Amino acid sequence: MTRLSAIVASLLVAVSSAVFTDLAVAQPNGSAEPNSRFVLDAEDAIVVVGNTFAERLAMSGYLEALIHAAHPEHRITVRQVPWSADEAGFQPRELNVPTTEAYLREHEADVIIACFGMSESFAGRAGLEKFESDLRGQIEAWQAQTYNGVTPPRIVLVTPIRHEDLGVPWPTGMALRQHNADLAAYAEVMRRVAEATGARLVDLTSLDAASAPFPLTSNGIHPNETGCWWYARQMGRQLGWVGDEGAADPAAIEAADNLRWRAWDKHYHFRQLYRPTNTEYIWGRRAEPFGVVNFPPEQEQLRRMVDARQRDLWQMPKPTPEALFAKPPTGQPIWEIVPSSSTFPEDSWTPPAVKAEGTETSLGNTEILPPDQFVRSFTLAPGFTIECFASEQDFPELANPLAM
Repeated sequence: MTRLSAIVASLLVAVSSAVFTDLAVAQPNGSAEPNSRFVLDAEDAIVVVGNTFAERLAMSGYLEALIHAAHPEHRITVRQVPWSADEAGFQPRELNVPTTEAYLREHEADVIIACFGMSESFAGRAGLEKFESDLRGQIEAWQAQTYNGVTPPRIVLVTPIRHEDLGVPWPTGMALRQHNADLAAYAEVMRRVAEATGARLVDLTSLDAASAPFPLTSNGIHPNETGCWWYARQMGRQLGWVGDEGAADPAAIEAADNLRWRAWDKHYHFRQLYRPTNTEYIWGRRAEPFGVVNFPPEQEQLRRMVDARQRDLWQMPKPTPEALFAKPPTGQPIWEIVPSSSTFPEDSWTPPAVKAEGTETSLGNTEILPPDQFVRSFTLAPGFTIECFASEQDFPELANPLAM
């Protein structure tokens, strides 16, 4: 542990939530009164889109936990599909990977929470006009749709956070002040667009991270776990979901921790659906011949696992939103802990066996022969021989060998 991390760790233990003072924030909120409650219906489907800020927030579990804590009787479905560095007008994907629009349709979005502006801000003042055009165009395109089949989605726009001064070797001094001035200009564009389109604005740019007793980001612009706690709380306040915080009893703290853990557990498994490690094999150039056969049943299994965790989020005890933010996180970040994939009965469900034969895009014959028969089945060029190096007969514990 470095000296800096040791200092931060000691501060996290020593500082209680009472240390955190409310920040004076100018909070333009589109057509709504500042901090008025953003109303969610009992069975709304919320889709969160945007950049790395949204991605970190999803991984922390704080945003989804906040939504359920603030609406304990609702059965709200949350799917978070952010993509690092996404911009309002530029969201590149690998070949055939589903787009943000595809997920809005799939999940029949009633509410879209959109986090943009950070990547765009690096274009400086010269990029403001394009950003305004792109953002307004994107919101109007969403509002022209009825993803739920009945009404256009309600939009929540979230501005980027300020660039935090972490000192050398990170940007500091004049460069940092200039970037924060640019971020304020981009936030002002978002305010204008929110007012023009009727979207709700959450303004995080005007929050001063220097007020916090410990770093809120890992590199100045991307929140660490404590930053996710801090900024999710501010989002909750501006949406009217979090009130004045006081001391929470141990039972409430435990319920808050359990709720956040299940939110992360759900997003961990959902992320394997929307952003798997190797998209080339699932949707891209290598989907044929095996991906088109193997992955659809596996995706169905993941959907069942995600749905089971969503139902558990509805049913489990809910803390107050204030209890969720009663203390900052300590210890290992939650996103470094891999959740279990054998928690619910749905986790043990397996799809029917794949039967694929007779086409060039099938698995062909999937029968596993004894090693000596496999050796005899090869057609070799003159002068070549083949030997079995290892098999399940030699190593009974061998599992999931690499097929070559």
